[in-house]
Amino acid sequence: MINDIQSKAIDMLIEGKANKIDIAKACGKSRTWLYDSVINDDECRANMDERLHDLKIDGEKKIMSKVDMYIAELDRIALTSKSENTKKDVLMYLLNRIYGNPTSKLETNDNSKENESINEDILQNELELFKKKKID
Repeated sequence: MINDIQSKAIDMLIEGKANKIDIAKACGKSRTWLYDSVINDDECRANMDERLHDLKIDGEKKIMSKVDMYIAELDRIALTSKSENTKKDVLMYLLNRIYGNPTSKLETNDNSKENESINEDILQNELELFKKKKID
């Protein structure tokens, strides 16, 4: 069971506003205690992970509740900004959110086996037809 002092230390670690020495002092303990009884303690780590997960879920819910407003504001910026770069950046962001980020990698199919099966006579006939069309 996590005690009040450990809980206070976990809160301060999650906030990230104080260094470990200051957290230990605020709890009336040593830095060694902080590591042994909080940071490296399995129960405290699980509690901290659960709290961090809950914070993440709460944050996501807050953002999702305002997503329509955010999209409307991005749309307004994209369509009314005087800066062409800003317009481009916002529009690209919106498109990338829907279609994904484009990649510079060119995907190719390995058709080498298909190419090996092409008959030389067929290629010669195709070349002759191409030459006739070019003359006409």
